[in-house]
Amino acid sequence: MTDFVPTAPLNVLGATREAVLQLHAEEAVIGTRRLQGHTVRVATVTHARERVVEVPLTREVIEVERVAVGQVVELAPPIRYEGDVTILPVLEEVEVVVIERRLVLKEEIHVRRRRVTETHRETISLRDQTAVVTRFFAGEADPAPSVNAIPSDTELSTKES
Repeated sequence: MTDFVPTAPLNVLGATREAVLQLHAEEAVIGTRRLQGHTVRVATVTHARERVVEVPLTREVIEVERVAVGQVVELAPPIRYEGDVTILPVLEEVEVVVIERRLVLKEEIHVRRRRVTETHRETISLRDQTAVVTRFFAGEADPAPSVNAIPSDTELSTKES
């Protein structure tokens, strides 16, 4: 009998001689690849609505009244206040034939301030914005956009893996 000489390493178990030959080995190769998956479309929709707002506005009204007096006075009267009325004296210097000077209070100007509050009504336009998210599954065709939705100029389309 001829001796068997293996080319592969020998595995000796106990007292007997056995030869173990490796015939096939597997190796794992791990990697990633991009697949066509679901698609998501996000569009913004702007809605406008009219709203009537009422705001109380306060303003001051100035009334000017000229009151004739025609009274001779010794000194110029000061500006005075009577309630909400400011009284400004207007003087005139007149010469009399007797050659004496007299101050005559010709008139008074009464200035009255009045506060008026009235409600101002105006229609304003308010806008709100919502996002419409549409998901398409792999293999589906893109449906037509909704007739009720008004998409904005910017539409974002992303692919999910």
